[in-house]
Amino acid sequence: MLFDSKFKKICWIIFAVVIILCVSFIRTVPNYSKKYGFEIVHLWDYNKYNQGYCLAENKILDKEELYKRAIGEYLDKQLKIDKMIDEWRADNYGSRWKSEMEIGYYELDSEINLNNWLEKIKNYYMDLYIPVENTDYDLNIREKATSKLLFEKLKIIKINPMKYININFNNFGNITAGFDKPILFVTYGLWNSKILLDNVAIFENDKLVGGYKFYFDYSFSKYNNFMRDIFYDKEKEKYELEKSKLVKSNKSYPNVKIDNCGNINYDIENEFIMAREAKGG
Repeated sequence: MLFDSKFKKICWIIFAVVIILCVSFIRTVPNYSKKYGFEIVHLWDYNKYNQGYCLAENKILDKEELYKRAIGEYLDKQLKIDKMIDEWRADNYGSRWKSEMEIGYYELDSEINLNNWLEKIKNYYMDLYIPVENTDYDLNIREKATSKLLFEKLKIIKINPMKYININFNNFGNITAGFDKPILFVTYGLWNSKILLDNVAIFENDKLVGGYKFYFDYSFSKYNNFMRDIFYDKEKEKYELEKSKLVKSNKSYPNVKIDNCGNINYDIENEFIMAREAKGG
């Protein structure tokens, strides 16, 4: 009995020493490629991480590479979310709700650039809107007008958006990610999309914060007051153009952390549920 008591005591001492050593030499660091957003590392690697090392590659990424990886993952996850919403809509509301076009990123006609994008889109849209309005918004005519706008006027072509990505380290004192030219992010086929410019995201303290997006509804609906207000009202058009040039974070968009390897803590499932509810799900 005395031997058993001593043995148990020794075991408990050894166990306590192991726990103390673990607490002393084991840490956690962010790793957003993992399910729970972190990994357990030795104290040595913990110190390396705090120096800026990407532990998976055993090197410190330069800021441009870090931010390009982050914005690339962000764009890819945004695409996945919208595809999930599209599938959910079709499954729950019927096939007629499924996007008629492939959801994705599209470049516009080469004549459309960061300086003239709003004027060009306005002119193309209004040229097609007037005859649609005169037919009392017939659905077939509206769809033909939309197709003509997208494929004949804007001449959209599906692309990999990273082809045109650019990191600007001094955009009015801010670090931004965006494109060298306007990009159309089709989110709902022949109905609407987002136009992305050179300030899609802003980096603040190694966080990716949403920047500017122009919500482009080209359904030619008689209820679409937003588009008509911008294109008919010079002051509103001017305001939208000024807003597009502001380098200002929009807190209503995702605010995500970036780890040292450029991974982001952007939960697709959670964002899908919130976005689905916002879009009528």
